[in-house]
Amino acid sequence: MQTLESNKKPNLEHQVDENLGNLPDFTTDAYKDAYSRINAIVIEGEQEAYDNYISIASLLPKDSEELTKLAKMELKHKRGFIACGKNLSVEADMVFAKEFFSKLHGNFQTALENENLTTCLLIQAILIEAFAISAYHVYIRVADPF
Repeated sequence: MQTLESNKKPNLEHQVDENLGNLPDFTTDAYKDAYSRINAIVIEGEQEAYDNYISIASLLPKDSEELTKLAKMELKHKRGFIACGKNLSVEADMVFAKEFFSKLHGNFQTALENENLTTCLLIQAILIEAFAISAYHVYIRVADPF
């Protein structure tokens, strides 16, 4: 796919300075409470994605190597979010996150048991990945500069 390159050089230094002024106070109890749930959701989402890619690989043995690479990439993302939480001394509310994903997880497991590849791919590619992208837009606005 062809892309067009911009000849305009962005002033990232100014943009970073502006964003730092809009960051929340990372030390408040209210921030840490909300962050514990947001961070848990992105951590659990990455774990779900990892598990899903590994499971889909069992249905697509010819693509197993590529799907395993994607799964490993999801684990790297998960580790990064865990590190951000540790940096802020905030424990992720994983009970909340597991409940948040429970129905979607159950639907994926049912589709996997029935070897319904289309449903598995829809859940992973559309629901999990699209959710991740939108969650990151929320996450980035409230994350520390770590």
